[in-house]
Formats: sequence, structure tokens, C-alpha cells
Amino acid sequence: MSNLLCCNVPLIDVNQEKDHELKQLKWFGIVSLALKYSRKQDVSTLLQMLTEVIQNVDLEDAQSLDLLKTLK
Repeated sequence: MSNLLCCNVPLIDVNQEKDHELKQLKWFGIVSLALKYSRKQDVSTLLQMLTEVIQNVDLEDAQSLDLLKTLK
């Protein structure tokens, strides 16, 4: 635990990242898009983007299935 506190942690401002670049990052992209649009009143844009990203998920991958179940 002490190793975690002694290192620099890189921070990413997802608001500065382009949506198409975030979509390429699989699960990190899903989380990043959700964070980026979490304060918007209209969530339809977010839902559309998340749908696009999730459609590209490999359903044969056990980790992907676990993460989809978690999102459910």
C-alpha cells in the first residue's frame, strides 16, 4: 500500500479528449465517456456512444462478459 502513495499518479482530463479517441479504448473508454458526459442534462448522446462501444466488445472474452454483467 505504501508504494501506491509514493508514486506520481497521471491524471487525464477526459473533457479534453476527443470522443472518437475514447471510443477506441474499450473499457477505459466506456468509463471515460460516462465521466465526460455525466453532468449533461441530455444523456441520449452518452447512451448512443456507449451503445456503439459496447457493440464492439468481444463476447467470447470472459473478462468482457464479467464487465458487461457488472454494468447491468
